[in-house]
Amino acid sequence: MKNAFTILEVLISVVIFSVVMAALIDAAGFYYRLSLETDLLNAASRVAKENLEEIRNMDYGSVTQYSLNHGVSSCAQALNSTANVETVQLRNTNFKFGKYFDVVVNSGLNLKEVTVHVCWNFRGNLKEVKYSTIVRAEK
Repeated sequence: MKNAFTILEVLISVVIFSVVMAALIDAAGFYYRLSLETDLLNAASRVAKENLEEIRNMDYGSVTQYSLNHGVSSCAQALNSTANVETVQLRNTNFKFGKYFDVVVNSGLNLKEVTVHVCWNFRGNLKEVKYSTIVRAEK
């Protein structure tokens, strides 16, 4: 008897190998999408924090919802406009982030709470993060 594989044994091993490779490729694609989603979330957080830092350095009187939004009334609308959009490059691709600001005035304490909403599209779904800061009038 010869010490060789039959065609059936080779065929079965090729099928098993193919199933294992298909599962590994699918898992690699899943982890790539997951890491891209995490990178987009980090980029959106960075955009929000940078905008809030700029607002903290603005004059108290110029921090108004109208002046920050440039006529945009929602984050989704900002994403489709040119006024409140920031483009960030990740993995050699440009991603657009829309920005919308809520300003709540507390006249008694001379405070303004500013919330920035940053949104983006990912795989057909609108994603959003929100960050807030307090701006106080100087005495």
